[in-house]
Amino acid sequence: MSDNIDSDFEYNFTWNHRVLKSTSEFEGMLIEDYRIVEAQYRDGKLSSYCEPFLQGDSLEDLSWSLDKMKAALTKPILLEEDFPNHKEEDDNA
Repeated sequence: MSDNIDSDFEYNFTWNHRVLKSTSEFEGMLIEDYRIVEAQYRDGKLSSYCEPFLQGDSLEDLSWSLDKMKAALTKPILLEEDFPNHKEEDDNA
């Protein structure tokens, strides 16, 4: 063990992609959606998750989107130059 490592940060970190069911309320209605997130584990126990990669109203929505994403791998690759009028949004604006 190195003297430079703080023992508070010694743990086994792993992650995988998982489906997360989310429930919220909007104008008195219960809204459910499904999200593919990066689930993170510390020492084998769920600890947190990242922002969703994909979101849908059902598992079928997620599956449809994943099929479309996989199909994109078989199509010609686009270049940023293919979109001369596209403007990146400035997050600091």
